[in-house]
Amino acid sequence: MKNIVLACKPEQINIKLQPVLSQQGFWVESVCSNASALLSTAQKMQYGVAVCTNFKDIPSLALPELLPRGFSLILLLSSGQFVPQGSSNLLTINLPLKRDDFITAVKLLAISSSQDLYGIEPKAEDDEKIILNAKKILMSRYNMSESDAHRFIQKKSMDCSVKLVDMARFVLAD
Repeated sequence: MKNIVLACKPEQINIKLQPVLSQQGFWVESVCSNASALLSTAQKMQYGVAVCTNFKDIPSLALPELLPRGFSLILLLSSGQFVPQGSSNLLTINLPLKRDDFITAVKLLAISSSQDLYGIEPKAEDDEKIILNAKKILMSRYNMSESDAHRFIQKKSMDCSVKLVDMARFVLAD
């Protein structure tokens, strides 16, 4: 499983997220107090998922581009905040956090190989409908536009060397 790095303010968010991730079989490798520490930690690990809130030292929109290629970012937003989805390695989730949405986001970003996708049974639906339904889920859960959701599924399928429809099935399976 990929490395998980937490970097949330207030600190209570980190404390609450650790057992949630642990129950799902994830390991929190590091807890950081600011975006600079997050980037430094990520450079040492090379791959993983970072979960953070907005920081004053580095703008949240800059983080996806500054993280190593193998890292993805889950940005937790206060209610009323909005960050445009322009990066395929960024998901935003509004606080208060819904546990199931958070776990699904971590699982989706933590996929590191097509082995994680085995066990998903092919369905009789046609491929376009499966992809459309997966995009709808991403759009509603993570405030993505249709094109951002498609680009996200497409990027993850390329990263894992699986067909687009198989990655869409993985999104639907959660």
